[in-house]
Amino acid sequence: MVTAKNLIKNSKADLSWDTRDADYTSWRNAVKDYCAQQNIRSWSGTSDAERAALIAAAPNLTVFRPTIRARLASGSEFHKTALQALLHDCLKKKSETAKDLAVKRALKRLRTGGDRGDRDDDDGESVDEGSPVAVWLADRTDAIHRDAASEWIWDVRNRRKLGIIQSRTLDGIWDMVKGYMPAGRTVREILAVLEDPVAPVN
Repeated sequence: MVTAKNLIKNSKADLSWDTRDADYTSWRNAVKDYCAQQNIRSWSGTSDAERAALIAAAPNLTVFRPTIRARLASGSEFHKTALQALLHDCLKKKSETAKDLAVKRALKRLRTGGDRGDRDDDDGESVDEGSPVAVWLADRTDAIHRDAASEWIWDVRNRRKLGIIQSRTLDGIWDMVKGYMPAGRTVREILAVLEDPVAPVN
């Protein structure tokens, strides 16, 4: 049985990288920089066009093996499959790192009371800024985001993004989610609850 760990190890070998190869680390960092510039956050959340552009750009990034680049250019599906596995893994770990940092920052804010502490809004109510929240992004044009009764399906883990709302306003929500919005799309509806409306099945 091929495990995820073995898949990555084998894919690295297929592209002529050793287990602990400094060049591979440099290339992964270049991939992360490219994804940040193109606003690519996850493999599953990327369009076919963006994914194809990433696959085409990756062999031209720093310290990629010239011999493997030539084989990819010649149309080698074997090497393309290995490249896709590494790109998928890179984005997965990038996303996990971002979530871990968000959790750590949120916990730090809870322990310290936030950088600026609580403040009062214009109505005199206490507002503690920087509260950690779980946010689900759903696409009204995608049938898999709604159930048989046409209600939103909330609890889908690969759409869940952990973030920090800096201001408890609609603008604050938008500031947190706008980085996940595809180009040309807008938020049409914002729903909120205090806890998961659909509890995850363990």
